[in-house]
Amino acid sequence: MKSFVSLWTICASFTPVSLATTATESPHVLAVNELQTTITKAITGFEATQLRQWSFQVERYENEEGEVTSSIERFSPQQELSQQWQLIEINKRMPTADEQDDFQRRKQDAEVNISLRLSELIQTDSLAVVSEDSAYISASFNVYLKRLGADASKHLQGTLTFAKHGEFIEHIEITNTDSFSPMFAATIDTLSLNMAFVKIDQAILTQRIDLKMQGSFALFTEIDEVSSDVFSDYQYIGPCTFNC
Repeated sequence: MKSFVSLWTICASFTPVSLATTATESPHVLAVNELQTTITKAITGFEATQLRQWSFQVERYENEEGEVTSSIERFSPQQELSQQWQLIEINKRMPTADEQDDFQRRKQDAEVNISLRLSELIQTDSLAVVSEDSAYISASFNVYLKRLGADASKHLQGTLTFAKHGEFIEHIEITNTDSFSPMFAATIDTLSLNMAFVKIDQAILTQRIDLKMQGSFALFTEIDEVSSDVFSDYQYIGPCTFNC
C-alpha cells in the first residue's frame, strides 16, 4: 500500500527576534507572541532557501508490508534536466541502463517539488512552548498536511525543537492523536513523521526524514510502512543553469 505521506527535502534558516514588554501584556501572552514571531520569521527564511543551488546524495529505504526496497540517488543541479538525478544504487546493486533510464524518466515526469511549505505545515497561531533550557526551545503546534486534507490533519500534532546556539529548527516530529481516514476505505491508526536538519554555513539542510505508518485499507488490507531518507554530501553549487 503506497504511502499517503510524501517524504520531502527541506532546508531552512532564520534569525530569532525579541519583542518589547508592554504594561498591558501578561508574561504568558508575551512568550507566546514572541515564539510565534520567531517561528514565522524562521518559516520565511526556510521558504526562501534555494535548494537547487546544492548538490546532495540521498539514501532511501522503504519497507511496505515486508517488501523492502532501497536506493542511493544523487542530485546535481548543474547538470542538464535529464541528468540532474542519477540512480547510483538500487537494492544494494548497480542499476541497469534500463533502470537508470526509467528512474530519470520518472523523476522528470513527477516534477516533484523538493521543498516543503512550512507555512502550511506549521499552524503558527497554535504554537506553544513545551519546554526551554539554555540550549533548546521545544514547541508544539497544530499540523496541516495538504496531501491528507483538513479533516485528517485535525488528528495530527507537531513538535519542533529550536537550537538557540545555531539559531535554527533542528527537529520536527509529527504524530497522530487518534485514528483518521485520509481517503475512502483507508484508516491510519499510527503515524510518526520525524525530520532532522543540519546547519552548513548559513544554510539549514535536511539531514534525514523518517516515516512510520500503520493502519488498514478496505478492511482486509494492512498498511504497515517504515521508510527513511538520509541526506549527505551537500555541496554548494550556486545559481543553477537548467530548470531553475
